[in-house]
Amino acid sequence: MSLTIDGSLSAGEKLCLSRYNGKESKLINNGGVVTAGELIIKNGSQIEITDEKSIINCKNLKYESDNLSCLDKGTLNITGNMDINSKFITTDLCNIIMSGEDTQEIRTKETTNLGMVKSLNDSVHGVKISSKIKITDLQNGKHRVGYIYDGETITNDTAIDGDVYVSGYLEINACSLLVYGNLYQDREIICNDASIEIKENLYQGYNIRVENTK
Repeated sequence: MSLTIDGSLSAGEKLCLSRYNGKESKLINNGGVVTAGELIIKNGSQIEITDEKSIINCKNLKYESDNLSCLDKGTLNITGNMDINSKFITTDLCNIIMSGEDTQEIRTKETTNLGMVKSLNDSVHGVKISSKIKITDLQNGKHRVGYIYDGETITNDTAIDGDVYVSGYLEINACSLLVYGNLYQDREIICNDASIEIKENLYQGYNIRVENTK
């Protein structure tokens, strides 16, 4: 079952695509404008954009589907947060614009890829992006971007041009982490023969454990 948009669609507070009578749903944007407070894609449903003029405006985007949506054109304008999984992919021909007035987050529990991400957010903390997301082209301008580490291990020298938020454990093994902004620590950081350098401030709410075996 598909919902095809050639003109405009305003869905109010929520637009949810899910499985109905055993059939998956698909939102197809053929150059139109879709506006929704919250856009939820789940249970095998998908998004398809067929025209570069297509626009999707929403506060929050939640992609929970187990079917792939690879967007290679159009614009996603997000004023709230994005919660996505590895089945949501964009190329650098699809523009993701983060334009909220408060702190925004792009979160994932799985590694995935996004193409063009542009921040127009002027808030103090700007946009926070999960470090599991690989971005082809990040247009940050004067706006600060923060990177979220949520239960991860670093094994190669890493430099972050922005802030770092440790919301799950972070283990650094035999390498260095260089943070050009602030580091906000809510969970334990474990350094195994490793080093951390912070150019601005450390806001520490948990332990940093240093283990040297050499």
